[in-house]
Amino acid sequence: MTLPTQNQLHRPVLELVDTDAEVVPRLRLRDMLVNRFSISEAQLLERNTSGDSKFMKRVDWVLYSLKRAGLLESPVRGQLRVTEKGHRLLETHCGEISHNQLKQMVERGEEQLSGAETLPDSVEEIASDTQTGTPEERIDALYSEMNRRLADELLDALKKIPPESFERLVVVLLEKMGYGEGRRVGGSGDGGIDGIINQDSLGLEKVYVQAKRWTDNTIGTDLIYKFSGSLNSQGATKGVFITTATFRGTAVEVAMNMPGQIIRLIDGLELAFLMIEHKVGVVTQITYEIKEIDENYFVEL
Repeated sequence: MTLPTQNQLHRPVLELVDTDAEVVPRLRLRDMLVNRFSISEAQLLERNTSGDSKFMKRVDWVLYSLKRAGLLESPVRGQLRVTEKGHRLLETHCGEISHNQLKQMVERGEEQLSGAETLPDSVEEIASDTQTGTPEERIDALYSEMNRRLADELLDALKKIPPESFERLVVVLLEKMGYGEGRRVGGSGDGGIDGIINQDSLGLEKVYVQAKRWTDNTIGTDLIYKFSGSLNSQGATKGVFITTATFRGTAVEVAMNMPGQIIRLIDGLELAFLMIEHKVGVVTQITYEIKEIDENYFVEL
C-alpha cells in the first residue's frame, strides 16, 4: 500500500482530532494515522530530498492547510483541536476534502459554513494547481506557497513569545536589514519606545521603534497618535511601528500623513516575510540549483 496523499489525509486528521479530549498531541495524532492507514515501518523511514520523513511532511502540510482554512487550531504548540467551523464541516460534508476546496475556503475569508452548506466542488490534488505554465512558473508557485506557510508559522510563533523577547527580535531584524546598530529600551517608563536604531556611528541619526506583540488585535489611530507623541518627546522624526497584529486603514492613513514625521508600519505578515528574507528565526533546509546550457561554451570550443 502506498502512502496516503494529502487529500486522503485531510478528513481523517479532522476526524481523529475531533474527540472528547480537549486537545490531541501531534505525536499522538501521528500514531493514530499510522494505525488507521496501516503505515509500515519501511514507509515511515521513507525520506524526501531534504532528508525528512515523507509521511510526516505530508501530515505537516495537511495540518497547515486545515489550520489556514479555520478547521483546526493549535491552542498550545504541539497540541491540536478542531474548531467549531471544523465540527460543522464534518457534520455537513461527506467524503474526501481536497486541497483546492480548502484553498477556496481561505479565499472566501471569514465566511462561515452554516446549515447544509458544503465545500465547493473539487477533487483535484495539490499538484494540479501547478500543472499549467512553464516549469519555472510552477516552481515559483510552489516556492511562494512554501514561503507563505513558513510566514504563517513564524507569525504564530511570534504571538507566543514574551513581549520583551519580541522587542529584542525586532531590533535584531532591523540590524540585519542594515539600518544600523540597535538596542532594546522597552520596559516600565520607556515612554512608548521599545528600541532605538543608530543609523551612524555617532548616534546622530536615530530611528525609534515600537513593538506590539498582540494576538488577535488590530491597531487603530489612537496608538499611532501615541507613538507620534513619543517621537515628539524624543525630538525624533523617524519611527517604525512593528506588530504581530494588523493595522486598520485609518491608522495607515494617519501614519502616512503625520506632519514632520516618517512613520513606517509593519504588520504581522510583512514582519514574517522580512524575517524570511533576512534569515531571522529561520534556517535553510535545502537548496536547489537550476542550471541551463551555456551556449557560449559550445561556440568557443
